[in-house]
Amino acid sequence: MIIIMSDDLIGALRGLTARSCQLSAGEYLFRWDDPVASIFLVESGEVHLVRFQYEASALVLQRVGAGQVAAEASL
Repeated sequence: MIIIMSDDLIGALRGLTARSCQLSAGEYLFRWDDPVASIFLVESGEVHLVRFQYEASALVLQRVGAGQVAAEASL
């Protein structure tokens, strides 16, 4: 956990207007060219922020687990 992902930040995020979604394995939360409109707090499970290279290999930039925010690498 980095300092900006403190319990205070997570508590503040929980107080914001939110919507919940569930994803299956391999499903996309967002794509690289989507406009930034949301911050994502993972409630359970794990989300991988993946960049696909030109030769189709996948590079995992971030692994986000329960209670963590998919943030800096996605911005």
